[in-house]
Amino acid sequence: MATARGGKRDGFADVLWYAGLALYLVAFALPYDEEGAFGFQVFYIGLLYCWLPMAGLPFWWANPLLWYAAATFTRSPGRAAVAACVAAVLGLGWAVVHYVPGPAYWCWVAGMGVLAVGAVARAVRRTAPAPTRPSDDRDDW
Repeated sequence: MATARGGKRDGFADVLWYAGLALYLVAFALPYDEEGAFGFQVFYIGLLYCWLPMAGLPFWWANPLLWYAAATFTRSPGRAAVAACVAAVLGLGWAVVHYVPGPAYWCWVAGMGVLAVGAVARAVRRTAPAPTRPSDDRDDW
């Protein structure tokens, strides 16, 4: 994870960031359903129709939320955590409202969940108070 923008490295959170993005990208190549559609095809259809209020595809908007979370992961882990968690919940909404799709969907949601866990871990670590060291000053002499 590059730290050019002021972010510190965090091994656990960085691994989850990479794993979440990898799962998200793998979802494009996996089959979505038994009819032969792949993840990238479903993504493209969602991109075309998500702008229509009647289409009933608010779940597609989990994608830009995930992109925002991935982009702000190092600079602003709190915002990234909120965006990734909302993306994961919004993504899960598709299975709740419609039906349980195939492996591409579950890999897509897993990528969002893993990135959300990494962003929350990074945000918690960043906001945790620094450990204090015992003072070397001894007044008991």
